Amino acid sequence: MFKKIPKKFIFSLIFYLSSMLLVTIENKKQEQKILGLQTQLKADQQTIAAWEQILEERPDYRDGWIQLAAAYYKIGDKQKAKEALQKAKLIDPDNEIILNFEKFLDY
Repeated sequence: MFKKIPKKFIFSLIFYLSSMLLVTIENKKQEQKILGLQTQLKADQQTIAAWEQILEERPDYRDGWIQLAAAYYKIGDKQKAKEALQKAKLIDPDNEIILNFEKFLDY
């Protein structure tokens, strides 16, 4: 009535199903990683928006410009980081933190 299933077929099927399970698990890990990165980027963008608002009200706040520069650098916008740091430097041209950060950005 039933024919005997060849061992090669059974092993191939087990290997295939195991591979698919591993791929599914890896895909879930990647989805979680992407979600985490998206969440972090959103938080960083909110930080930037908050610092920009603060600096509109207090454009002479040196440390605010430094924080904004750091936030821009964190999201990969080196040009805006340099611009924010230049505004901090106009307020305090000899500040060691600003000078070191400037060297770091130019590196």
